[in-house]
Amino acid sequence: MYAIMRCKKLATMGSVAGSLQHCFRERETDNADADKTQQNEHKAASTTDEAMGKLRDLLPEKRRKDAVLAIEYVMTASPEWWQQATLEQQQVFFQRSRQWLADKYGSGNVIVETIHRDEISPHLSAFVVPLTKDGRLSAREFIGGRNKMTNDQTCYAASLADLGLSRGIEGSKTKHRTIKDFYSHLAGPLQKPEIKIPEPGLSDRLKPAEYGQRVSEVVLSQVMPEIETAAATRLDFDLNKKAILSRQKTLEAAEKELKESKALVERLKQEAANNLKKAEMTLLEAERLENKNKERLESLADLPKKHNDLVNAYNQNADKYNNLIADHKELIKKYKDIKEDSNTMAASYNNQLRAALTEQAKENRAKAEQIKNEMQAAHEAAMQDLKNKLQETRSRLDGLAPQLELADRLQAVCDANRVWPETILEKLEANQDEVVRLRDLDDSPGYGY
Repeated sequence: MYAIMRCKKLATMGSVAGSLQHCFRERETDNADADKTQQNEHKAASTTDEAMGKLRDLLPEKRRKDAVLAIEYVMTASPEWWQQATLEQQQVFFQRSRQWLADKYGSGNVIVETIHRDEISPHLSAFVVPLTKDGRLSAREFIGGRNKMTNDQTCYAASLADLGLSRGIEGSKTKHRTIKDFYSHLAGPLQKPEIKIPEPGLSDRLKPAEYGQRVSEVVLSQVMPEIETAAATRLDFDLNKKAILSRQKTLEAAEKELKESKALVERLKQEAANNLKKAEMTLLEAERLENKNKERLESLADLPKKHNDLVNAYNQNADKYNNLIADHKELIKKYKDIKEDSNTMAASYNNQLRAALTEQAKENRAKAEQIKNEMQAAHEAAMQDLKNKLQETRSRLDGLAPQLELADRLQAVCDANRVWPETILEKLEANQDEVVRLRDLDDSPGYGY
């Protein structure tokens, strides 16, 4: 079972639009089953207009007139693989096919990714813009030359190898089919292949093993297209057979359902007749209830007015409440502002008071120190002056000691004789000035110390 990949260069806007219309089934597609078209999955773009818009956005302004604008890819597998592949394996197949294109061209340059399930073999149809890394349109750099196409086939098949798929025979003489030929060949009748076996030469006769290998490759290359077509046709037959059996079962179920429906219709008719009688009775009861309801409605005519009054009162109270809420919020805001101002003023006052007290304390300490120094200086001066006067007094007292001694003697004589001889009076008169001075000195302040 093989991994199959085909690609086609599209060099004009018209060819791109035509292929996109086929991809999106916007025009009649003979090889597609219209009943299964809704099973197709579109990614990147879902209409021709959307895809063409993405193409125009990617195309560079400057490009060659004959430049390839887009490359169309069809990626699928041998028909028998789809018969046995699980749904999970199919999802992996499509996911890896998309990833292979993204790795080769860049995900931003893939403008359409559509999974077609309405044809014989499910396949991925993709459109890519061959933009190089430096922003040029160049299909040659991606798929130019036989070697690049061969490497692409090998690389693509390798990415699907664990799904049981391999690439075709490398170096085979099989001619490459275009996408259009591939579709038309599947849709056409089977043809008996014309097998041409190469005539053996002299060298082939000498090497029969190599000749046999070459003959097998040539024969396989000639019959492989018809084998693929036959397998696809067989798959289509099996699918159609299953569809016919499914439709036959559906028809039998429909006939059974029709019989049941007829019986149900008869039963419903009988029930409808009974219901009609009940409806007539119900109608009379409804008339009676309607009259009763009219009476109630008349009695409830004042309710809308009362309701409106209540609504108005509620609205007024709501307005008052909203106003109170607004005033409350305003008061809270003012309280916060006043509190913040008070805290600011208190902090400022405390700072000023602390600074003033600190300064006053400094001044008081300086004054106290000054007064202390002045008092200490005055005290020292007074003590020194007192010491000087005391020293002077002591000196004078020392000078008067003989006279005091004489006076004491005279006092003793006077006390003994109670008389003042003339000689004593004369001496006292002679020293009267000194006695007066001593008396004045004794009465002066500081000498009582």
